[in-house]
Amino acid sequence: LTLRRNSSLLSLALDGQPLPLRSGQQQPPHGHARPGGAAAMFECEQANLSRMNLGPLSAVVLGSLLEGNTALRSLNLYRNKLMRIGGVARALSESSSALTSLDLAHNQLGPAAGFELAVALQSNMALTAVSLYSNYVGEGAAAALWASARRHPQLLELSLVSNGISVQAREILRESTY
Repeated sequence: LTLRRNSSLLSLALDGQPLPLRSGQQQPPHGHARPGGAAAMFECEQANLSRMNLGPLSAVVLGSLLEGNTALRSLNLYRNKLMRIGGVARALSESSSALTSLDLAHNQLGPAAGFELAVALQSNMALTAVSLYSNYVGEGAAAALWASARRHPQLLELSLVSNGISVQAREILRESTY
């Protein structure tokens, strides 16, 4: 799935929610294409897609929109229903990704998404803050994320609060040196 540089696409709706194309742009006259199409939405530095009820297929589309993006610095996907992040994780794995802040809190992600993000963190050196608050990634994925974070020179904040991690596992992670 590739949506980059579709010059005839004027709007994009994910899970019935219209996504804002580049803020501050005027709508083109009827019959004329907006330069850059849907990918232009992410030519800004920040994208707030929180509370849009985005689901699993949206993660695939978002991943396609993020591929090769060098402008977006902050992506807020707080409180959606993504349930998986495969496309987003693959885009984050690109060395060209400039994303420094990613908020995935309250997205019902689970362990598989936690492991995918742990792999992405190994090659993405731009991220400085990642929130996975309340996604129930579990102890195994939390340990993998923690291990990736420890080897990540730029990552300053990794939120794993409310992720189904036992007190014992939290103590083990806390005792390991960040």
